Amino acid sequence: MLETRKSFTASKKPKIVEFAEVNGNRKAGRYFEVPESNIRLWRKKKPLLKCMNQNKRARRGRKEYWPELEKDLKILIVNQRKDGRKVSTVAKKFKAKLLVQERLIENFKASNQ
Repeated sequence: MLETRKSFTASKKPKIVEFAEVNGNRKAGRYFEVPESNIRLWRKKKPLLKCMNQNKRARRGRKEYWPELEKDLKILIVNQRKDGRKVSTVAKKFKAKLLVQERLIENFKASNQ
């Protein structure tokens, strides 16, 4: 039998964490039907959970290494799409590598994202 995945908002997670601090991770996991490992992670990130948007469900993704490069690449892609041209993944990688060469950035790897 497969368990269905659940998603909790940032306003709900601190309540679960507080319950776990009093009663333990396992009991909280059983009570809220959440894996114990998630509760452990949420307990570590308790200060972050309190200051983030309470309607958000997760802190997904990582922070970009080169935000200016990301902005410039986005502008190029948006402009091409405005002109009615398609932008493939290969084209995005190629444009990113050109921008990297212009800025002399080292240790850059382009992904399919």
